[in-house]
Amino acid sequence: MKLAFRAAALTLELIERRKISFEKALKEAVSRVNLTKDVSLAYEYARGSLLKSYLADYLLKSRGLGRLPLRRVCAFRVAFYLCAFRGLRAEEIGYWTGGLLSSKLLSLVRYYLEEGEGLLSRLDPLTKISVLYSHPHWLVKELARSMAQKEVVSLVKANERPVTWIRVNLLKAEEGRVVRKLEREGVALEKDRDLEGIYKVTSTVKPLSKLRAFKSGEAIIQDKGSVAVVYSLNPSPGETVLDACAAPGLKAIMLAQLMEDRGTIIALDVSEGRLREMRFLLKRYGAGNVEILRADSRKLPLLSNNVDKALVDAPCSNSGAIRNDPALRLSLKDEGVVSRWVKVQRDLISEVARNVKGEIVYSTCSL
Repeated sequence: MKLAFRAAALTLELIERRKISFEKALKEAVSRVNLTKDVSLAYEYARGSLLKSYLADYLLKSRGLGRLPLRRVCAFRVAFYLCAFRGLRAEEIGYWTGGLLSSKLLSLVRYYLEEGEGLLSRLDPLTKISVLYSHPHWLVKELARSMAQKEVVSLVKANERPVTWIRVNLLKAEEGRVVRKLEREGVALEKDRDLEGIYKVTSTVKPLSKLRAFKSGEAIIQDKGSVAVVYSLNPSPGETVLDACAAPGLKAIMLAQLMEDRGTIIALDVSEGRLREMRFLLKRYGAGNVEILRADSRKLPLLSNNVDKALVDAPCSNSGAIRNDPALRLSLKDEGVVSRWVKVQRDLISEVARNVKGEIVYSTCSL
C-alpha cells in the first residue's frame, strides 16, 4: 500500500507538470517507484484523488498553505482522499509519505472530517460546484451560461463515472459473431439505441485489450461521440472524403466501414509520429481505401474539386473527455488552453471551407 500511495502521488505530479494523460502518468509512476503488485490499488488511489483534488487544494488554501511545493501538494491530495473518502487513519498514512507530509498537514484532514462541507459555506454557488466536483472554475462558469445550475451539477457528477464504448468493426467481422465472442469472454454489453454497431460495456472480467476480438481488430474501443461524428457526415461508397485532422485514425477507419472500403479517404495530419500509429491501425483494422498525407490542413495541398465531403475533427482543449481522462481536471485549470486553440480551429475550418464545395462536418471533443 505504501508504494501504491507513492505511485498515486507521483501520477498527480506528472500530470500537473507535464500535462499528460492519466494513463501515461500512471504507467510512468508505477515504473519509477518499481511497483509490481497493487497496480490496481495505485490506479484507484490516483483516480480517486483527482476527483477530490480541488477540495484538497481548497482546504490547503483556506489554512494559508496554498504555496507548498507541488510534490507535497500531490501527496496531500492522495492522503486527503484516503482519509476523508476511504476511511484510512492519518497516522497510518503518515508512514507512507516519506516525510512529505508533516503532522500539521495531516491534521488538516481531521479538521475537514470534523467540519465537513460546512467549510464551503462561504463560497458562491459556481465556485462551490468547481471545488466539490473538481472541475476548472472557468469551465463551470462557461457551462452555467448555457444551462441551469442544476444541469451543470448533473453534468459534472456524470463526469465522475467513466463509460466505455465499443464498436464492431464490420470491415473484419459480422456483428453478431463478435458480440457472442465478447460475451463468452465475460463482457456484458448494452446495445446503443441511437447508432448501429455501438455497445456500452457494463462490465468485463478481463481488460478489453486482452480479449481476442480486440487483438484481432474485430472490435474497437471508440467513444460514442466519436462514432456519431462520422455517422453525421454520412459518407457513401465511391465518394472522395477529406479527413483533415485524421491521426491516429479511428474516424478514418469508421469512414472506410461506412463506405464499404470503396471510394477514397484523403487523410491529413501534421504529426509524423501520429501518422505512423495511423498506418499501423489502418492495417490492423482492415481499412484499405485511405490515402495518408502529412500536411497542415490550415494550408491545404492542391485537392482539385473532386472532394465530396470533409471531416474537420479539430484539435481542442479536450474538455469533453474529462469523464474518461481525470487528468484533464488538473491540466485544464488554465483557461488559456482554450484560447490557444481558437485561431487554429478558425484557420482549419476556413481553409477547408475554401477548398471543399461539398458537405463539411466540424467537431471537437469539448464541452
